[in-house]
Amino acid sequence: MLWGSKHYMKSPTDIKNKIKQVKYEYLKQVYKEKLAVKPENCHYNKAVILADTKEYKTRLCTYFADADTYQVCNTVTCAQRCNAFIFKNDKNTLREKLDVDIDQNPNKYPELAVLSWVIEQKENSKISFLDKIRFEYNRFLNWLKGLL
Repeated sequence: MLWGSKHYMKSPTDIKNKIKQVKYEYLKQVYKEKLAVKPENCHYNKAVILADTKEYKTRLCTYFADADTYQVCNTVTCAQRCNAFIFKNDKNTLREKLDVDIDQNPNKYPELAVLSWVIEQKENSKISFLDKIRFEYNRFLNWLKGLL
């Protein structure tokens, strides 16, 4: 049974597996973005915003903040060379944040919203065995008409 085939009704298990696949793809995108070695992903790196303009200007490393010295770190090369680089988030935290984001912002994840709706409809509908036989019989008749 191929996913996307118009001739088969998908089972709830098929739909749940598709939901897992789609969530995994979103998670891979988040990992790629948030677990890359770049200044905005470092625990010690902070954006400096000028109070009068409210515009982002640069990023500073606050690792040596105790000594009142700050180092400009606003490039990927600088982050890669830094011995103090520590990721802000780990994989578990990112997974939890994604789950919360999916629950709170379903419009950002339309494919998941549709699949969740379909699975809900399938679980709430009670199709009798006789209805299933009628459906298969009608599908078979349509197939025969296509051969003639």
